[in-house]
Amino acid sequence: MAVERLKRCENIVALSEELGVHRRLLYKWRDQLDPVDIGDESPPENPRESTLRKEVSQLKRLLAKKTLEVDFFKGALQKSRSSTPEARYHWREGIYDQIRGVMSMQGSLSIERMCQLAGVSRAGFYRSLQEELPTEAAKLGFQIVEAAAA
Repeated sequence: MAVERLKRCENIVALSEELGVHRRLLYKWRDQLDPVDIGDESPPENPRESTLRKEVSQLKRLLAKKTLEVDFFKGALQKSRSSTPEARYHWREGIYDQIRGVMSMQGSLSIERMCQLAGVSRAGFYRSLQEELPTEAAKLGFQIVEAAAA
C-alpha cells in the first residue's frame, strides 16, 4: 500500500512523515517490489525501450541521492542558526556573503534558489547587497529587471 501511494504522491517527505517511515525505506520497498532493471519481467518490445527504462531508473536514484544531500544541507544550516538576534544576524550575513561569492559563477543555481536552500529571504539578501555594494546592486537590479522584461 505504501509503495502504491509512493508512486502516486508528489511529496515523498510528507508521505514518509505521515506513514512514520523514513523516505529511504520507502524507496527501498519500491525497488524491491517493482524492480526496473531485473530481467524477470517480460523483455520490452524494443531495445530502445529497455535502454530508456535503465536511464530512468538511474536518474531516479540520482534524484533521490540529491534530495538527501539537499535535506542534509538544509539541516546543517538550521543547526548552525543561533537563538540570539545578534548571532542570527551574523549567521544571515555569512549566508549572504556565500551567495555573493557564488553569484558570479552561478551556473544552474539562481539567487532565488540559493536563498531558498539557505532559508533566508531573497528580499533581505538584496537589501544586504544594496547596503554592501550600492553601485553593483543597482547594476544587478537593472539586469534583473532587464531580464524579466525580455
